[in-house]
Amino acid sequence: RDKEQFEIMSADSSAGRSGQLRMSLGSGAFAPNSYGYVMANLFSGECRLEKLFLSACVDESGKPLVDVIDSERVLWICRRDEQDFIFRIGDVDSGLKYTCPLNLYNIYGQKEIVSMEISEDTPEPVSLSIDGPESVETGEYFNLEARGAANEFIFFSPNLTRNLGREWGLSLRRPGEYIFYLYSGGSLADKAVSVVMEEEFNVYVSMPSNATQ
Repeated sequence: RDKEQFEIMSADSSAGRSGQLRMSLGSGAFAPNSYGYVMANLFSGECRLEKLFLSACVDESGKPLVDVIDSERVLWICRRDEQDFIFRIGDVDSGLKYTCPLNLYNIYGQKEIVSMEISEDTPEPVSLSIDGPESVETGEYFNLEARGAANEFIFFSPNLTRNLGREWGLSLRRPGEYIFYLYSGGSLADKAVSVVMEEEFNVYVSMPSNATQ
């Protein structure tokens, strides 16, 4: 498999006080019933709240040809940030090629578009998994491990960021459900980790009021 690369297909962003958007498309075979990804790059001259939404093409009946996973993101950005988006290509008609635009919007009215070609060359599926606990307490240290990935992979959480290695050591202080994704070779694995408040135990000792030494 050729090394995956990023290429900016188009630039339709507006600049100014609201910053800039850039989006790059991961290369590889975009085939029916496989996964792909794009990276959104955000630039800002100030710290601000940002909300992103990624949408994809639909067929003549309005049914999406591509399902974007976690298509909405809300984040706090200072100067620059990166967000990875994973999408799944549906079961399109065989023997046909499609050009599918992916549209990235933000709350400031900016828009970025990249286009991909969907062919019928389906890549060989890769068996992926993320090993680690299902639930941890706030502040508890734990590890996640990416298994089955080729040399080129993406291991990330929309709640957090991207991890460059196959092992990810974490200690999360905010309770909630965190979703982690592992993408490689057109395949995807995901894992949810629930972070719950650390339980506090109070021990009370009561003595009779008429107790004497």
